[in-house]
Amino acid sequence: MTESTALPPRAHDAAAPGNRRGPSKAALVGLAVLAGVLVATQGHVNGTLAGYLDDAFLTALVSFGGSFAVVAVAMIASRRARQAYGRALRAGLLRPARALDGAPVSRFRWFHLLAGLGGAFFTLSQGLTIGTLGVAIFIVALVAGQSVASLVVDRYGLSPSGPIPLTPARIVGPVLAIVATLVSVAGYLGEAEGLWLAVFPFVAGAGQTFQQTFSGHVRGAATLPAEVGGKVGQAPGILAAAFQNFAVGLPVLAIAYGIELLARGPIHEVFPANPLWYLGGPLAVGFLAIAAGVVHRIGALQLALGMITGQTVGALVIDLVTGYQPAPTTFVAAGLTLTAVAIPAVAGARAARRHAGRRAERDG
Repeated sequence: MTESTALPPRAHDAAAPGNRRGPSKAALVGLAVLAGVLVATQGHVNGTLAGYLDDAFLTALVSFGGSFAVVAVAMIASRRARQAYGRALRAGLLRPARALDGAPVSRFRWFHLLAGLGGAFFTLSQGLTIGTLGVAIFIVALVAGQSVASLVVDRYGLSPSGPIPLTPARIVGPVLAIVATLVSVAGYLGEAEGLWLAVFPFVAGAGQTFQQTFSGHVRGAATLPAEVGGKVGQAPGILAAAFQNFAVGLPVLAIAYGIELLARGPIHEVFPANPLWYLGGPLAVGFLAIAAGVVHRIGALQLALGMITGQTVGALVIDLVTGYQPAPTTFVAAGLTLTAVAIPAVAGARAARRHAGRRAERDG
């Protein structure tokens, strides 16, 4: 049981006090919020594109294809990223329990390389359900899936940071986040049709949490300990993890679209001329890269809560910019969601200060 609570060598090396040269935890939570804003923006973009194309599978394929193209160009341009990708594949497929330097990498497994399946389903669910459910109800189900899955990930130590105890403050956060999102759509639940479709974003939210967690493992396997504190840092490993995600998800979506064509026959889709509706792919690259880069430092739960905040605030801003007047309950929900993120973040900061104080007393 003692071994299960210890960080794996790579995560330990990255998290050792002498190696913490990166951003503070508050800054990393801020990046998680930014990732959530990108998720909300991508949902709006892909939902609009699906309305033009009238085909959720094609929309997901276009979005994922754009992501893959962006990351593939970056991989071609970066020799370090290609080397990092090779390390991740060798660690996952050939030597799943040993790193290149002979140290054990007990938390990395071959199925972590399949993180892109979660991203593919998330992108597909946007096109399948937003047109019927609307963005608000989509976010409710997505947040519920993220919150539940993040608690499971942290409780059983599935993330690169290992097991994280579920303190009362960490449990209150997801509960408040769910209450906040329910408040935001309280006036619309009776009007929406096909609420059973909410199972898609719920599963997508859980899958997104596991996608981010597994991507963190891929990043860890791809990053050499000596690179963590250097000028390059973890960028090659993050890029390698993103490439693996889209390399797995794109063929799956292509096969799904092919099956759809066989089942219904080809139709003439009308692609919109506005290039903004094709930015879903690059936006996905942004939030996936952020998630893979910070999950090992803040844990799956705080990553999910930060992204939930970004999704809520981002959706609010999108509504205002596009001319839709949000209901007063939406503003209340945004405040509750910010509180949901602040509670575990503040509790974690206090616990860290107490731990540092006890360590200083022992050392003194």
